[in-house]
Amino acid sequence: AKGLFRSALGHATTPGQRVEALSGLATQLEESDSLDAALPLFRQATDLARRTFGLTDPRTATALYDYAEAVGAVGDPAHAVALHEQALAVYERVYGSGDYRTGRSLYSLAVLHHSADAVAAERYYRQALIAYRGSTLDDDHFWHEYARVGLGGLLLETDRPAEALPLL
Repeated sequence: AKGLFRSALGHATTPGQRVEALSGLATQLEESDSLDAALPLFRQATDLARRTFGLTDPRTATALYDYAEAVGAVGDPAHAVALHEQALAVYERVYGSGDYRTGRSLYSLAVLHHSADAVAAERYYRQALIAYRGSTLDDDHFWHEYARVGLGGLLLETDRPAEALPLL
């Protein structure tokens, strides 16, 4: 797949095609444990999406989300939070609060805040659950389950077992 994305990158004739090829190649590199090689490609895709589509386009939000996930994986939570907040703002503006993309961004923010700021993490988990419930995802979809279990775990960690147990 990396070869196909490299070829697509070489043949991209529009900025949109280039963003897709950069993001695709970066994802393939990330999945093959080449995060150091993937990060600059995620950054390039995000920068190009911002310049080409602006900060109100869902393609920019997707590039921001993907870049944020990679930045978080290398241990830069502050930068990851900033990128996720930007992606979330676009997703909420474009798709509303009841969309899986909005929920996914909220869940990622909850995870990033989980150990450092329990109040923020709880807020993001709860908002993610609301977004997933309002989306087209089934109630037992794994993203919904991750948010539910994450919130339950956080509630246990903050000595609220009565609230946590129904979620676990």
